Amino acid sequence: MNVSKLKMNIVYFVVLLGGIVALGKMFSTRIMLNTYYLGKIPNDTVITIENRTFEIIKQVQKGKRGNIFADDSKTLLLSTVYIYDIYWNPSKVRNDSNIALFINNLDSLSILLHKINPKWTAKQYADTLKNSLNQYQEAVRKSKSKDSVVSKEGKITKAKWDSRAGILIKRSNINSQATWVRTRDIAPIDSLFKKWQGNSSFRGGFKKDIQEVRRLLKGGYPRTVLGRFYTVSDVKRRDSLAFDRGLEGYYDSLLSGELVDCKQLEVNGNVMVNLPHSKERIPHDGWDITLTLNKDIQRIARNALENQLKNCSAKWGSVVVMEVKTGEIKAIANLNRIGDRYEETSEHTIAESYEPGSTFKLITLLAALEKGVDTSDIVECEAGADGKPRYFSLKHAFAISDNQGLYHAALKKYPNLKEFVKGLKTMPLGKDLHIEIKNAGKMRMETLNKKTNVDYSNITHGYSISLPPIYMLAYYNAIANNGVYVKPRLVKSLSFSNQSPTIYETEIIDKQFCSPRVVKLAQGCLEAVVTEGSGRRGQGKFYQEAVKAGQTNVKPLIAGKTGTAFIYDNEQKKYTNIKNSSFIGYFPAEMPEYTCLVFISETTADASSIAVPVCKEIADKLVTYRKEITDGNQRKNPAEYLPSKSIGFENDISLIYKQLGCKLKIPDNAKLITVFNNGTNLAVSPNNLKTNDLNTLLEGTSARDAVYILEKRGYQTAVFGRGKVKNVSITGNKAKIELTNE
Repeated sequence: MNVSKLKMNIVYFVVLLGGIVALGKMFSTRIMLNTYYLGKIPNDTVITIENRTFEIIKQVQKGKRGNIFADDSKTLLLSTVYIYDIYWNPSKVRNDSNIALFINNLDSLSILLHKINPKWTAKQYADTLKNSLNQYQEAVRKSKSKDSVVSKEGKITKAKWDSRAGILIKRSNINSQATWVRTRDIAPIDSLFKKWQGNSSFRGGFKKDIQEVRRLLKGGYPRTVLGRFYTVSDVKRRDSLAFDRGLEGYYDSLLSGELVDCKQLEVNGNVMVNLPHSKERIPHDGWDITLTLNKDIQRIARNALENQLKNCSAKWGSVVVMEVKTGEIKAIANLNRIGDRYEETSEHTIAESYEPGSTFKLITLLAALEKGVDTSDIVECEAGADGKPRYFSLKHAFAISDNQGLYHAALKKYPNLKEFVKGLKTMPLGKDLHIEIKNAGKMRMETLNKKTNVDYSNITHGYSISLPPIYMLAYYNAIANNGVYVKPRLVKSLSFSNQSPTIYETEIIDKQFCSPRVVKLAQGCLEAVVTEGSGRRGQGKFYQEAVKAGQTNVKPLIAGKTGTAFIYDNEQKKYTNIKNSSFIGYFPAEMPEYTCLVFISETTADASSIAVPVCKEIADKLVTYRKEITDGNQRKNPAEYLPSKSIGFENDISLIYKQLGCKLKIPDNAKLITVFNNGTNLAVSPNNLKTNDLNTLLEGTSARDAVYILEKRGYQTAVFGRGKVKNVSITGNKAKIELTNE
């Protein structure tokens, strides 16, 4: 046998032997360790075989938390999203293949990181990552260690390079959606390292810590009413949410996704494999909830409240708008002063209790009227400037919010506090409304029984008694609803998976809150507050114009009652000069659709000056909004509501009238046109741009069109006023354009 053939046989023998060893290793791994790779090992034990550790880890898979929608079932208010804190650790960039892949993608990676967190430029990210990797590799070389933790010999401490540390690329702030790192941010990074070798959880050397958070839609929705959450962490499972406030807390069991126990196999501490039997069960997502909140009404109410709070610099304020017939809460906002701005931080109207002040006089009035007192009865009121008592009708005393007047009205039929409390209990006063938020407050009637006679007067005008403001809103709503007392509610329907939704119907607490006679008298008193008493700012433009014209029996825009309560200082044991100012009213007064509560706290201003205007602004906008929809549905001929004369360029006018459903017959080659409307038909006339009669030509046009025409003819223009063109004055090459809104 020659030397060449011998060498060949030796190589063949070595290859054969290597193959046999490899097959043996494969056999050993496949057969001997197969049981362990199938997860057939006892729970809570760690088995080590051939440098491999096997451990069964118990896990909990969780369905996604349900969504919360506005009343249109389309506007998403709250949903669950998953966000990340991401770390980069050079110890995860180990073998030569991964190092080359990392270096080749470093520029693209740095651009992505800058996009996620612009605190550094892309170049700074690239330099930092590259230097850190070089430093780590040098430390490994010096310490002769390839472990993820490099010894101090390599001048890198364990704390810096452990699996949780390294370079923090982003720390997500749960309270700021703008800082969230989401799956859409992580996915592009992972896509750069598709060929990554080893554990895919650390592609590119990144560790991603996932968190579950609730995303709130921007737009002024009531964060504190919807719910507050905190995070509960567990070492071996995904972070989960817990709720201790609001609607999320009340419906937590329905919103929560289903929990399913499962087992995972952990190999060598970092390879997680779902065991076969764990893949068969997919947890259900939670129920979806559709609320009664309306996005348009919510925006109107919140803006009106916020603007007033800024004007009066109050500590906080709340507003609630409720539909009279159904009890559906269409808007609710609670704004607290934080520096120079107002934000949702506390829930005041449902979860907290306050002395209502003079808004409670409605309850006193109802109790007296039910016993036979009439609003025309004369009652002793507070002393005048001469120190002598004044006497007014009960209706007028209520309108001007006279404390003594309401107290003496109650005394007519209830000689002491005990009898008065009995009278209050004949109405469903104090009945738990079960509002759908966790930790909702309650009015407790039993505290009244502990009061002494000296408190009788205070209670009749809303002191020495406290209750959540939502309760007072419900009582006023019952008067607006002709005595039908309905429960205020936040939820419209519930839906689960593909099942038909569960619709919540209006819940009637009492079909006749008080007698029809008392309802009518109370409605008259609430209207008197606005027409002649402390709520005059809520009259409305139509009412004021009607009164000037000599019309009688015209109702104001709003009917309601002001309430101003001085705040009690528990430390000094006395009332201060700081007030809670509130107003509760319904509108339109003639045919009520909504009841509105405005509550502004820690102010020196009375309710008449700061709370009433908020309610009026909301009423103005909602009533006008409803009227426009109704009128629009009733219109048949556009000429009935279009202006008598419209002037403009042909393309602009044609587009506008087309959107309004009108077809115009435009003369040929007409550039500037006038549309005449006689109330039945529309006629088009071309205008001569070369005419010298500029007033006739431009009268009624928009400022933009007038400026364009005049400047085309060489004039320098100046515009005064607002609205349409009223007059054009020419002096030399200068044109003065006067506008008017008339």
